[in-house]
Amino acid sequence: MAYNPNALSQAATQSHLKEKVELFISCSDLVEKDLNSKSDPFVVIYQRNKAGQWAEVSRTEALQDTSYPTFSTSLKIDYFFEEEQLLRFDVYDEDKKGSQRLKDHDFVGSANFPLGELMHEKGQVICRKLMCKGGKIKNKKSKRYSSITVTAEKVAGTRNEVITMQFIGKGLPKMDGMFGKSDPYFTISRVREDNKAMLVYKSEVIKSNLNPAWKALTIDAQKLCNCDAYRPLIIEVYDWDKNSSDDIIGRVETNLNELRGKPQGMKLTRATKSGKTFGDVSVASFTSKPLASFVDYLQGGAEISLLCAIDFTGSNGDPRQAPQNIDGQIIPASLHYLTPQQPSQYQQAIRQIGNIVSVYDFDKKFPVWGFGGWFKQTGIVRHDFALNWNDGDPEVSAVFGIEQAYVNAIGVVKTGAVALSGPTLFEPVLRKASIIADMCHKKPGLQYLILLILTDGIINDMKQTRDLIVDMANRDLPISIIIVGIGGADFSAMNELDGDGQGLMNSKGQRAKRDIVQFVPIRKYQRLSELSKETLIEIPQQFLSYTKAHGVAPGQKAQIETQSLVQAFQISDAEMKQEDDMGMLPSQQPPSGGAQVDQFANAPLPPGWERGYTDEGQVYYVNNQTHTTQWEFPMLV
Repeated sequence: MAYNPNALSQAATQSHLKEKVELFISCSDLVEKDLNSKSDPFVVIYQRNKAGQWAEVSRTEALQDTSYPTFSTSLKIDYFFEEEQLLRFDVYDEDKKGSQRLKDHDFVGSANFPLGELMHEKGQVICRKLMCKGGKIKNKKSKRYSSITVTAEKVAGTRNEVITMQFIGKGLPKMDGMFGKSDPYFTISRVREDNKAMLVYKSEVIKSNLNPAWKALTIDAQKLCNCDAYRPLIIEVYDWDKNSSDDIIGRVETNLNELRGKPQGMKLTRATKSGKTFGDVSVASFTSKPLASFVDYLQGGAEISLLCAIDFTGSNGDPRQAPQNIDGQIIPASLHYLTPQQPSQYQQAIRQIGNIVSVYDFDKKFPVWGFGGWFKQTGIVRHDFALNWNDGDPEVSAVFGIEQAYVNAIGVVKTGAVALSGPTLFEPVLRKASIIADMCHKKPGLQYLILLILTDGIINDMKQTRDLIVDMANRDLPISIIIVGIGGADFSAMNELDGDGQGLMNSKGQRAKRDIVQFVPIRKYQRLSELSKETLIEIPQQFLSYTKAHGVAPGQKAQIETQSLVQAFQISDAEMKQEDDMGMLPSQQPPSGGAQVDQFANAPLPPGWERGYTDEGQVYYVNNQTHTTQWEFPMLV
């Protein structure tokens, strides 16, 4: 799908893009904060908002005298695949009974993770060590680290279903003159929240027939009415005309709940002819079958993996060229100009999209390629070279590995061993992705791929690209393709990859059965959260179109014994003898917030590092290898 400036506002009204889940919270091995009694713990839950600030969304009740609380207060939250939804859980010991002021209580520790990570964990159960002042909390009585366990369950609600129904018309008027009849077809439109009608189905034309019986249609309830049985549906019957615009015969308003009852003789009317009817339509047959949701597949162990391809063509500009200083503003000469303080648009896209998608991959290994680079040693331009320089194994570890491979490759470009060249060709990378997708489809388990292509300009092999995309779509391979336009180029020609609602067409005139492409220019978004929302919002539906095409049912939800997760936090005798990590935070004041803090909010951390948060929500960084803590993002030091 091409970039649509109204898509975000439209998408915000589509409730089927979210699924409500309920979070249940318990803690284990909490340390005793009170001298003469056990703690009285409660948990405060925060969510990071679009502005990057923490907002309290819920808090549990306080339980008396226990180190192993299981709270009855749960949190119901809307889950969106396309958003990071970072959650923070702060555990307190209640000191002043009934007080809502957190300063009246003792801070025990904190844990944080994105909701998507919880949704992909086996059994949708996640267990984390609590952290306080940069260190893990040792319970010396139980010889285990203090921890928090969060379990997610899908909230029962209206499920999607596949509906098959047949409409017939009766007594339609003659629209083609005294000696002619009508050539009727019908459309179904659903009424959106803004009261505008959106077309969801158009039937075939039946020639010269005033009592037509149209073919049965099959449609998902999500597409038909957004799974809202009472959402208004407008059925309009038209007379097809070869040489002029089609004529409206009449319309009737109904909803899914009424259609289930196979209503007969629904009268067709026109707004311009009050009190008059123009034949009627009836539902001859109606059947429905429930469909599994995206969350059902996550519960069953489905995996979503990321593939990445980055543009190394000359139109990006030479990264060796110094930036210009114009009126005090630094203007880079290259889209690949890198500084620790200001990530490039390539890095921003890798971080924002990679952070969200990576949590759904079990081994966090991602292949990364470059295209358009000229290799001095061979004198040839390559359009699918491994960015880690290992063509036999182009995989890197985690999102940090993707960004590090990219940064290292730009370093090689600066040496002259590889030069930015061209043309911009997608076909080689698409072929590699097609092969991998075919392998994923054939092997056991359910694995779906997202190919992220970052490019600064118009591609030069549009025909081959279209042909390959249509081939992958019509073979129903487990893949979606996201193309992000980097920089300020005119990307209007990329709209060719949009199927215009009818499916992308290849050079032979064949249309794609599935929509698997999304293109957006990064410059359109002031917030990166809007970029990821726009690029990833269609992934769940594209995933479900694949499972539907192959009749793939969700697996069984894994049953996890939470006690076994807690047992993994046993403290060894050697660890017991070590000095406690708590209190490792540096004495100097943390950054005051603003640009420096915000720009690293989604930056991937090097291996062995993790983020922690104070009780005021200030981020700090912990090196688990050296057991040191700092306020500054690691790559700045």
